[in-house]
Amino acid sequence: MSSPGGNPGDRDGRRSASQDDASHRPYEPVTGTDRPTAAELATAVREFLEAEILPTLDDHRLRFRTLVAMNALSIVEREAPGPAEHDWETARRIRAGDIREGDLAEVKAQVAAKLAISSPKFLERYA
Repeated sequence: MSSPGGNPGDRDGRRSASQDDASHRPYEPVTGTDRPTAAELATAVREFLEAEILPTLDDHRLRFRTLVAMNALSIVEREAPGPAEHDWETARRIRAGDIREGDLAEVKAQVAAKLAISSPKFLERYA
């Protein structure tokens, strides 16, 4: 879990081993509004299982199943897509004042898709 104002993966100022060796994870540029990413959420849950739950498990079957879940979360961390380069290009153009026909509709569709995942009730209320 990240500390307030810290980097994802920081716990009390310490970086996890998976954060120290981030070479297995693709670079994911994100904006402040796109956080946490799916990879960051998976990391937080995996680190919670690893640090808080796994050490308390005596039942071998439950311990194995927790390790399997942690492995699945590691796969999500590696495979979760970041924003597409096209999205960054569109954002750069709009910030530079180069707004093209269809940009507003595209951005609205992207926001609606994100809200459908992160806050469907908000989307239902205001869409």
